[in-house]
Amino acid sequence: MLHEGIHVGIAVSSPSGLVVPVVRVADRSPVTVTVSSLGMFGVDQFPAIINPRQGAILAFGAALGEPWRMRYTITADHRIIDGALAAQFLATLTGLLEHPLRVIE
Repeated sequence: MLHEGIHVGIAVSSPSGLVVPVVRVADRSPVTVTVSSLGMFGVDQFPAIINPRQGAILAFGAALGEPWRMRYTITADHRIIDGALAAQFLATLTGLLEHPLRVIE
C-alpha cells in the first residue's frame, strides 16, 4: 500500500484568516474531494488551486437565480486522478443537482 489513508482539508474563512481543518482517513467516508465556495462573496466562478497533497478541489460559485444555475469547476492532480474520471464526476454532480431526488433512488 502506498498510503495508509487519504486526508481531506476543508478550507474555511475565519476572522483571523483562512483555516483548513483536515478530515483524516477520508477514504473510509463517502466524500474525498475538497470543496471550496466563494459564492457568498458574489463570485460566479473561479479557478481553485490544489494545495500540496490534495487530489482534487471542487470550486462552487454563486447561485445565479436558481441553485441549478450555479457554476462549478474541478481542478484535479492528474498524477492522482485521471482527467476523464474528474469529468465523469462533474457529469454525475450535474445530474444530481438537476434531479436531486436521484440521490435517494
